[in-house]
Amino acid sequence: MIKDSVQNTAVYNGIHPGVDKVLETIASGKYLKWDSGRHDIQGNESIAYAERSVLTAEGDFNEDSDIGFFGGSGDPIYLREGDSAVFFPEDGHAPGLTAKGEPSRVRKAVFKIRDR
Repeated sequence: MIKDSVQNTAVYNGIHPGVDKVLETIASGKYLKWDSGRHDIQGNESIAYAERSVLTAEGDFNEDSDIGFFGGSGDPIYLREGDSAVFFPEDGHAPGLTAKGEPSRVRKAVFKIRDR
């Protein structure tokens, strides 16, 4: 897992071609477009994180929706506006938690990288 400021994306170039493409897209700011124009990522969010090896699978992984559920708990990671996070296949994460106990509307971009 990588958590850092969007301003530091160049530091992570070269770890994986798909990650390079996503980080380049984030740094360019050309990732979100709606009819009303580009929107910046907004809001603060906490995401629980744990290595998948310490979690227990609950049901089968759904290939169609690219999601699996696990029991256990993780440590909170606080993301503010301007932060980015990259989760790898071995990383368990639960997004959408209340940020430091304060409700926040969150607008974010989610990218999935596939090697297939």
